[in-house]
Amino acid sequence: MHGASGESPFHRDSLGGVLCAVMHDPIQAPVAAGPLLPVVQRLLERDPERRLGAAETERLLLAFLATGASPEAPYSATQPNIALAPGTAPRPRAGGVRGALVGALSWS
Repeated sequence: MHGASGESPFHRDSLGGVLCAVMHDPIQAPVAAGPLLPVVQRLLERDPERRLGAAETERLLLAFLATGASPEAPYSATQPNIALAPGTAPRPRAGGVRGALVGALSWS
């Protein structure tokens, strides 16, 4: 999130405040996440069982890069390989996942 907005979602005036924010405060996803907001929200999930893994994150970002459509990031701890809609198979382009992130962040 710091890379998208330039601010830490957990910045507080004291170490105790930071720890409290990490454990309890609502996490505000940056507006700059634009069409990748569903992915960013899932990456910020506190529950490790509900948080996106690396492979699923990469698949969703490549799908965004290929289609330009905001990817759905459904909650599924038991199904790590979520199928894309028909006709939206990822087609990697130059830049790969980093290109998807840069493209989405420049969207705003």
